[in-house]
Amino acid sequence: MNQNLGPLGALHQERRISILANNLSNSLTVGFKKDIPVFNSIFYHEQEQLRNQKMEATQTDFSQGELQRTGNDLDLALTGEGFFKISTPLGIRYSRAGNFRLDPQGRLVNAGGFPVLGE
Repeated sequence: MNQNLGPLGALHQERRISILANNLSNSLTVGFKKDIPVFNSIFYHEQEQLRNQKMEATQTDFSQGELQRTGNDLDLALTGEGFFKISTPLGIRYSRAGNFRLDPQGRLVNAGGFPVLGE
């Protein structure tokens, strides 16, 4: 029997738990989209064929979340597909979080203070 199966299984479970913990800790974050682990089957040929799974990547679930009224006229929500375009020092980023405010210059910015771009 392959002695690497135990450590590989432990690493697989550790990564899976890490993804679940991240999803839970961000469940109340505005615009957060959960990650889903993506697995690939691997076969080990020893005395008998043993099957193990290896995580290849994570996939983000972009399905529609629950909309909430906040009372802030600058809070926006997207229904269906699409993203808000945000200008950051690292370049353009896309977000579904619509908790906006005006900065001292009167620009519409996100919670991090980065400007929201037009079309």
